[in-house]
Amino acid sequence: VPGEPEGFRLALAVRAKLHKLASLSKTLNDVVNERRSRAQYADYLRDCVDCMLWDYLRIRLAPGIPPVDYDLPPGDPRQVDGYVFGEMLGRGMFGSVFQLTPGAHHPGQPDQVAKVVSKSGVKDLAELKCMRRQIEVMKVLASDQWAHPNLVKLYQTYHSPTHLIFRMEFGGPENLYRRLNHRQRGRSAGRPLPLLRCVALISQAINVVAHMHLGPCVCHRDLKPENFIVQDSPDLPFVLKLTDFDLAVIQPGNAMCRSRCGTLPFTAPEVLLNREYSGMAADIWSLGIVLLEVLCGVRVVEKAVPLNTDSAGGAKGGDRPDDSVGLKIRSSFQRPSSASNMLQARCRPELAPLVEPARPLLDGMLTVDTARRWNAEQMKLGLQAFPGCGVTATRL
Repeated sequence: VPGEPEGFRLALAVRAKLHKLASLSKTLNDVVNERRSRAQYADYLRDCVDCMLWDYLRIRLAPGIPPVDYDLPPGDPRQVDGYVFGEMLGRGMFGSVFQLTPGAHHPGQPDQVAKVVSKSGVKDLAELKCMRRQIEVMKVLASDQWAHPNLVKLYQTYHSPTHLIFRMEFGGPENLYRRLNHRQRGRSAGRPLPLLRCVALISQAINVVAHMHLGPCVCHRDLKPENFIVQDSPDLPFVLKLTDFDLAVIQPGNAMCRSRCGTLPFTAPEVLLNREYSGMAADIWSLGIVLLEVLCGVRVVEKAVPLNTDSAGGAKGGDRPDDSVGLKIRSSFQRPSSASNMLQARCRPELAPLVEPARPLLDGMLTVDTARRWNAEQMKLGLQAFPGCGVTATRL
């Protein structure tokens, strides 16, 4: 109480102070209650949206997503269907991948992984439909009719209150990007990639993409070294497996794609510049850039064609790449033999014998004019010029 009053004045001052504090307390209490009510209403609306999205709309728009299994606990999963979650193997834009350890109920099972996608990241119909397409594609590619030894196989999809969980085949300990980086570290710390293994890699990559295009009519739309998993042990056959079907679609007949998908510098120029494009032709271009990196080293296109990929934005979401990036890519490959000239100038010395058989293949795959760009059948024919491709590639 200021002024140090005495007697009756002190009593009045204390009473006034208590009244002021009581009024302030009531105001704070009202504010807290109002914010609590807003938070409760927000939770109620969130639950309504969640119910509408994952119950009502899931049944009508994405029936391939299983219903919520309330026996699975909410939060980060620790086990599912008798499999125990181990170390995290990688994290992507759409989810994280964990090693799975089989329990007592699954003795002798092959190595498997789980991709965990948080439902909080699925906020609208477009994202729900994207999830539906992803599951549909993986189920088609895991079917007896369209399974392929170079495709990571989906075993089961689970739906917890907070996550979608995909139990899949374990493709290998590292992706192709990491493997190519190990090759470039030099003689002391590097891991060379011999010529015959490069031939096996190229053959398996072309065959798996051709299988998707010619059979189930699936377009991956994000082909890049990070999405190829490799098993490369000296005493075992080289095996390449394609994974990450987050952006994949089934494109029958002459259907066209309209959304910009992919990752620079692997994205085809028409994806960046045109309103619609053929997903299959775009896949052929992306695979051609991947093969260039196999033969010449990582980032070979970015070294030959300076691209401001930081400001261009990711093709999996976010800002759209600037048109100037697509124009640079198109102009760099506009001239005939642009790809084979890049290969001739930058091919790794130990892979020099592959330059001649690879020249027509890369020129055909990296043709700017989509009407003249090679298709899946022409890619497979182009493999015949490579040494040893008459033998099953996985034996190399």
